[in-house]
Amino acid sequence: MAGSVGLFAEDLSQEAASWVTRIISLLGRSKSPKPVASETVDGVILDQIQNGNLAQLGPELVAMEAWKDLGLSEVIAGLGFNASQIATAQLMVANRLIEPLSEWALIAWAQRTALPELLDVRLTKSTKDRIFLTSDALLAGKKSIETHASA
Repeated sequence: MAGSVGLFAEDLSQEAASWVTRIISLLGRSKSPKPVASETVDGVILDQIQNGNLAQLGPELVAMEAWKDLGLSEVIAGLGFNASQIATAQLMVANRLIEPLSEWALIAWAQRTALPELLDVRLTKSTKDRIFLTSDALLAGKKSIETHASA
């Protein structure tokens, strides 16, 4: 079509081009789902690849970078927060930026993200108490945090 741009680069490798041809061929012949002969690459059966336990990462990395750029760890450390409280606060702030939820729902949300691993925050049944305490401490230091962030 005139004026259209292709989705893929025109200069595909020979291997990539053969995969594109194979996929298009399979789609063209298929009227209903049919089993396709299993093909393996480096011992991996291609039509049996599955994934699970996915963790969201993109928005969390942006939130962590914003946290770092604002120097919030240093600010709240100055308010008397220990390393665990700082990590919990970072988790809570990231939640408010990405998908604002209640403290109760935050735990389930965090388990679907990569933040617990990135921040080394252990999520247990008692995490809600830590979240409530951290929330109270953040509220107590609100003026200092706002002053720093607006500077």
